[in-house]
Amino acid sequence: RKPYHSVSKGTYAIMATKKEKDKKARRYSDAKAVAQKQKSNFELNTLVLPKGVSLFQFKEEKTYKLDVIPFETKEGNPMADEGIMHYERTYYIHQGIGPENKKFVCLSKTFGKPCPICNHVGKLQKQGAEYETIGAYKPKKRQLFAFRDRDNLAAGIQVYEGPYANGFGEVLDAKLDAAEEDDPYKNFFHIEDGMLLKVNCKKDSFKTKDGTGSFIKPVNIEMVARSKPLDEDLLEQVPCLDELPKEVLFKELEKLFLEGESGETEEPEEKDEDSSDTEDSDEDSDSSED
Repeated sequence: RKPYHSVSKGTYAIMATKKEKDKKARRYSDAKAVAQKQKSNFELNTLVLPKGVSLFQFKEEKTYKLDVIPFETKEGNPMADEGIMHYERTYYIHQGIGPENKKFVCLSKTFGKPCPICNHVGKLQKQGAEYETIGAYKPKKRQLFAFRDRDNLAAGIQVYEGPYANGFGEVLDAKLDAAEEDDPYKNFFHIEDGMLLKVNCKKDSFKTKDGTGSFIKPVNIEMVARSKPLDEDLLEQVPCLDELPKEVLFKELEKLFLEGESGETEEPEEKDEDSSDTEDSDEDSDSSED
């Protein structure tokens, strides 16, 4: 028979106190935040979304009814002066970076700062490299919009991120370019006298290493005058799109880039204009929704 060992009340109290401390210190992940992150790796690598703001995606062949919500611009918006109400943010990314082939914001084209990847492109161009060699490294033009989906008002204002070429932005510009000078289309994003956008989407295909893939893309936009102005409170809720592109430090981006490359890059004293003034609109890699 095993000997009986008594446990004092004090010991039980200590054990109970420890369990309470462990319980209080226990932290759980945010399941909803994880679900949102799973939808798009852009949220992780190229954008910093405000808490509670989700990404909008064109997911099916149908006509979407969207309000474009304007935001007040900050310094550095390439398409609008600081402090005015504007409807989009243009920025640029490098894709296929590092061993995990991730996407990162181009420091040169987006922030006007030295970019190690653009430096590498510049060196290859000076060496006479073929387009097939440098094309994948060139910055790709992307855009951000703040949408309110009339068929999903519960989602609130959502951020749309997509390519300009073969994407929503290009279709929108074609609509605006074809409009007459006195057409109300140019005010489509105004709170007071703006337009409801009816965006028709179709499925399209693109080439991959293993064959072809498919994605949903806007093919036409019709603009209809709103029955009444939008609520002014939306201007308080909309995120500033200029603050969303994620800036990675030069050294950090250089390290990530070199993990997948054998060459080296050097930080220049001045911006390399030759490597940053080109933009590739490769439909195969830049038109699919991530």
